[in-house]
Amino acid sequence: FDEYIAALAAQVEEAAGSARPVVLLAHSHGAVAAYGLARALGPRVRKLLVVARRPPHGPQSLLLQEVWGVCSAGEFVALPGPAILSGLVAAYRSSSLAPHARSPEAAWPPPVTETVGLARELYGSPIALCAEADIVAALGSVEPPSPPPLALPIVALAAAGEAPAGETGAKMRGWASLTRDRFALHTVANADHMGVILNKEAHRMLVEEVLEES
Repeated sequence: FDEYIAALAAQVEEAAGSARPVVLLAHSHGAVAAYGLARALGPRVRKLLVVARRPPHGPQSLLLQEVWGVCSAGEFVALPGPAILSGLVAAYRSSSLAPHARSPEAAWPPPVTETVGLARELYGSPIALCAEADIVAALGSVEPPSPPPLALPIVALAAAGEAPAGETGAKMRGWASLTRDRFALHTVANADHMGVILNKEAHRMLVEEVLEES
């Protein structure tokens, strides 16, 4: 995780220089990387905006355990494809995946097979911080106070249409414990996990938050 974040920080340095202020915005699993990047870049980060992702630290951070009933990335990777697909459908209410959740794997169209393969790679990676061992390795513990809170505002956007096992507003309130500055949670109506990134109201909220720092 630290190597991954260092590589991202180097990209920011290359694109924006070492002194230019930064606002970080990320959706879903990108919020984990954005959190790590905020820690790495320090005071130059003016605000962290996270959309549709529980915090990677705290009592509700163990995503693999809640959605798939497994406790480690290794156990997740070993799951059969249909089990991974069922978890994706249950947690993220994907209308494109749901029709195939009860079909045999051999009957899946290529995009579904590819999605499950990508999910296995992502959720099984130590940089995703979905399992207890990976969170402890990256952050020192599952529960605060380790690591120390960020000294910057965190603004979270939750989709009202999230499934109970998904990235709900209740889970996203956990981001409050990761900052000693301002925390705000906005809920976007008529949006689900993926749709929120295309939602005009979400865009308006995010633009307003970014412009506050300009």
